Amino acid sequence: MSSVPPSSVYLALLILGATLLARRWGNKHNRETLPGPKAIPLIGNIHQLPREYLEQTFAQWAGKYGDPIFARFFRTPTLIINTQRVARDLLEKKGAIYSSRPRTVLMSEIMEWFTVVLLPYDSESRRRQRKWIQHAFNDKDAIITHEPIRRRETYKLLLSLMQEPEDFVTHVKRFVAAILTEITYGYTITSLDDPWFVLMDKAVQGTGEGGSAAAVLVDFFPIMKHIPSWMPGAGFKRHALAVKEDIRKATQMTYYSVKDALVAGTARPSFAAALIEDAQRNGTLARHELDIMAASSTIYAAGMDTTRVVLITFILAMVLHPEVLRKAQAEVDLVVGADRLPEPDDREKLPYIECLIKETLRWCTPIPLGIPHCLTEDDNYEGYAIPKGSTVLTNIWAMTHDEETYPDAFAFRPERFIGVDSKTADSTDPRAAIFGFGRRSCPGRYYAEANVFMAVASIVATLHISKARDSRGEEVTPSTKFASGLTRVPPTFVCTIVPRSPRAVGLVSELLDGLPG
Repeated sequence: MSSVPPSSVYLALLILGATLLARRWGNKHNRETLPGPKAIPLIGNIHQLPREYLEQTFAQWAGKYGDPIFARFFRTPTLIINTQRVARDLLEKKGAIYSSRPRTVLMSEIMEWFTVVLLPYDSESRRRQRKWIQHAFNDKDAIITHEPIRRRETYKLLLSLMQEPEDFVTHVKRFVAAILTEITYGYTITSLDDPWFVLMDKAVQGTGEGGSAAAVLVDFFPIMKHIPSWMPGAGFKRHALAVKEDIRKATQMTYYSVKDALVAGTARPSFAAALIEDAQRNGTLARHELDIMAASSTIYAAGMDTTRVVLITFILAMVLHPEVLRKAQAEVDLVVGADRLPEPDDREKLPYIECLIKETLRWCTPIPLGIPHCLTEDDNYEGYAIPKGSTVLTNIWAMTHDEETYPDAFAFRPERFIGVDSKTADSTDPRAAIFGFGRRSCPGRYYAEANVFMAVASIVATLHISKARDSRGEEVTPSTKFASGLTRVPPTFVCTIVPRSPRAVGLVSELLDGLPG
């Protein structure tokens, strides 16, 4: 009797194992009653995902299967929510079991981002960091305290746009970074060549660039994190380890700079300085040092890209919709006049500016799929079973582009928010979705809104924005195709930005010259 080659035995065992696993998985799947696309054994629905614009595919699924949708990506059960109604029912009304985060092997365990954004709900570090951030950035008095920094950086932004309008993207980026670093660390960034900015931005950008196929797979198959970085195909791990070092350098450099300045008596007021001093008084600095580093870096990482995207999208919208800009300018001229710039107290008197900001947020949807939640207990929704451990995705893009809520949803129309009753205003306000849901909603929402208002209202008051012209004198119409990714980045475009009047230039210069220091 001839012997069976070892390779044939291994192959037979592999096939048998796969068959048993498929049957086991299939039986479990058959017990699920949630609607969703048909999955196949072992890989689930992963083969049905496009490389780009997942939010659009999920919205199409919702049109076919309703909301919510159940899918399985490999062995990970996933609930996809496409409407605010379901998001409120689950993430807010049942926040006690829908507020954790799925395991993020790449970002948390390899790159070592210990940020409040990614920590599980029951983590003491998460509670501590969120409390600190909420107190410093969602408190009305704290927002007022930051006003001098916001005002100064807004004036710098305006003057830069007047003097070098072609570099508007750079000016916006510097504006956002300067506010974030000064409020967080007491450090003022003067240009994008600043070593602080270079190091922090490298860490943030490197994190966003880690989206290769293998990098995505490691979250589904955590065992992959043990692959040696020298092995062929382990490029994702080599990249992640390099980003880990950038994160370590950025968080430690900024933290220890503040700590050393406190010892020397030269520290300026800041979020990090206040936490360090408080921990030193309470004797908890050794225990809380990593949390202070993480909370501080979170403010920069979470605020940088989103605010930048919103402001550049606003400029893009003004290029494409001059009639909107004219209406906004007319309102600011009437309320504010030509002898000063808009102030926070003007906000309630500028309803069209408020509608313009709402529409910008709705139209661009900075983080289209939000940050995933995780279900910590089995649940039931309208007769549908939802298993414990499910990853929960909120399709914010679908919510803000729902034709029933926002007729002609792909058009840019701030007027859609004008003249509606209070109930409709609340139900259609895109900020209710943009900043997340329930107990994991953005703790810095009001701080971010204050930054955006000052920039938008001041740009409207002092600058005229229009289409650029090519070498033949013909207008260049920008694309509206946003990039796909965690953040929905506007396309690269050119435009013409000029001061509305010589008086506007003089006013901004006078205001800057009149600032202390």
